[in-house]
Amino acid sequence: MVVAGAVPDAVFYGCLVSKTKLDGNSGIVFFEGNMIIENASLRLEVNKGRKKTISNLQPKEEYWFYMYAGNSASVSALSAPRSRICP
Repeated sequence: MVVAGAVPDAVFYGCLVSKTKLDGNSGIVFFEGNMIIENASLRLEVNKGRKKTISNLQPKEEYWFYMYAGNSASVSALSAPRSRICP
């Protein structure tokens, strides 16, 4: 389970899950407010709550988690990455 910290005025929370850290070598590029995905394995959890239960992850694999929050006016930047190896 991944839990986002509370963000004032947030209406929804999301989580990006990746098998690779999002950096210049990951196949994911952030350019002029867009996320461009090139050959990357990425999962997007979009339920509204702060608590995210991510299912169907492979045992002994490392995953990277990035949280974000949004409301009717905007969406936050991605959080600092957190990694976890599944038991």
